[in-house]
Amino acid sequence: MSNYRVFILGYHEIVQSPSRKKYAVSEELFLKQLLWLKNNHFRVISLSDLYASLVPNTELPQNGVVLTFDDGLMCHFNLAYPILKEFNFPASFFVIAGFVGKNGFMDWGHLEKLQAAGMQIGSHGYSHNLLNLMPDEEIKKEFLLSKTILEKNLNRPIDFLSIPRGQDNLKVRQIAQSSGYKAICVSSPGYIYKDSSVFSLSRFFLHSNNTLADFANILSADPLMHFKIKIQAMSLWLLRNILGMRLYEKIRMRVLKDEYSY
Repeated sequence: MSNYRVFILGYHEIVQSPSRKKYAVSEELFLKQLLWLKNNHFRVISLSDLYASLVPNTELPQNGVVLTFDDGLMCHFNLAYPILKEFNFPASFFVIAGFVGKNGFMDWGHLEKLQAAGMQIGSHGYSHNLLNLMPDEEIKKEFLLSKTILEKNLNRPIDFLSIPRGQDNLKVRQIAQSSGYKAICVSSPGYIYKDSSVFSLSRFFLHSNNTLADFANILSADPLMHFKIKIQAMSLWLLRNILGMRLYEKIRMRVLKDEYSY
């Protein structure tokens, strides 16, 4: 049995023109990235397809890629969705249930249209607050409330969760699993193999300073690029633990000048 690996790519904002905000990818670069996937014969699959390959541990597709979008932002519908539709690529949109319909976020009509087009809607929690600062009961409420609201309004099971704001640890994943989610996407970078846990699916997040060459190196599993990404992720993890989440978030928002906490 071959040991193919699948890449899960993570996006936050898609913007009309290049931005200095860390988690903003320009519309033009996003288009080039999808074109690169097509021209290099990568197979873009849904998260459900990946799950079906991992449970019960069957063959993964060669050159498989999953596209995910966190937060349920309006730009996902206005900018990302038309490009996805042009390429006929599926994607998963992880939605903050408590933010649906708020300024800058998709409403239920937008989410229904994405579903009707074959896109998948998942949970990104209810309030997007810092999970590590919550008691266990509140964390469970975050996950259950989001799942319940999304299922009620979209009339479809919500099986997949993206843990917000990099607040991933064993306790949070266990609570999410006990809340009824079948698979969990996290923020740590890494590849998906046939023996990977569905409750800790690593993703490579795309940033505004990633060039198309960087994108190609990620998808080509370039060891130097992978090492660089791992070091950056480890540095952030250490910084969070040294400073504490509250202070880290305050400093991060001042330095990055982001109006919104991802």
